[in-house]
Amino acid sequence: MIFLKKKLYKNKISIIGGKWKNKKFILSKRIYLRPTLGYIRETLFNWLEPFVENAYCLDCFSGTGMLGSEALSRKAKYVVFLDKNIELNNILSQNLKHLKCNNYYIINTNTIKWLNNPKLSFDIVFIDPPYINIKIVNTVINFLEKNFFLKKKSWIYIEINKKNLDPIVPNNWMIYRKKNTKNISYYLYERNN
Repeated sequence: MIFLKKKLYKNKISIIGGKWKNKKFILSKRIYLRPTLGYIRETLFNWLEPFVENAYCLDCFSGTGMLGSEALSRKAKYVVFLDKNIELNNILSQNLKHLKCNNYYIINTNTIKWLNNPKLSFDIVFIDPPYINIKIVNTVINFLEKNFFLKKKSWIYIEINKKNLDPIVPNNWMIYRKKNTKNISYYLYERNN
């Protein structure tokens, strides 16, 4: 997700696949951001297809919540959404309630502070901060690993500005897939313990 200075995108975005395919999510009219692009979400969930069903997922810096919602649409067991913007969280809650979804939890919090206190472990984690600073991504990676937020075998998706260096990941994380667009690099890591 990237914050924009101008309003360049519509106020609705569609789920790409699963049981809610083509269902529209309402976006904030006041907060200008670009959710993960549809073709990137499609690629990501093609990669994750064998692993999403019944997975416990964490959507860090969730913003519009599109990554976690795509997982729910594909039968993820449960998704925890983390974002500090209450307006975005309220809109996400309305979108999910409209779909009669109840297997999620939205937490209005600073992602890094929340990850500093171990709580749960997850099968899939999405890291897509609205920042260019790779240090934030590396901090999240560090907390996920050291605070036991990841199950022994888990999947970690990272989306960053292409200008950044690759994320620094632990030795037990292997790149499963990586792609680049003009402005974005995105990675799917497989963690094995």
